[in-house]
Amino acid sequence: MIEAAARELVAAGLRVAVDDPAEGYLESSWYDLGLKASVGGQARDLDQVVKLRFYADPTAGHTRLAAECVRRIAYDPSEPERDLERMVPDSSPGHVVLDSIIGRLKVAFPLPATPNR
Repeated sequence: MIEAAARELVAAGLRVAVDDPAEGYLESSWYDLGLKASVGGQARDLDQVVKLRFYADPTAGHTRLAAECVRRIAYDPSEPERDLERMVPDSSPGHVVLDSIIGRLKVAFPLPATPNR
């Protein structure tokens, strides 16, 4: 699942920063929504720069995929990077990018049909 998510991430124009299928983890590099390009972590317009993360966990013979889209609220090299990150609202353009990737993954990996009882 992580390999497929990585392919979709790249197809959407984002660069992969961390790809660990054995651990079920994928992280993009910082992505500037205005430029539509991957950027360094010190971008100026923090509201326009996001990072996507995917977590795949085996569950009862299936894989559960969780994902998040975060942005930085400040740039402070003295603080751990994740301490300065916040989830973006559902209405944000970053969330739209995340939703499109998840939508393509849902097509590639449809939920199994539930038996009629």
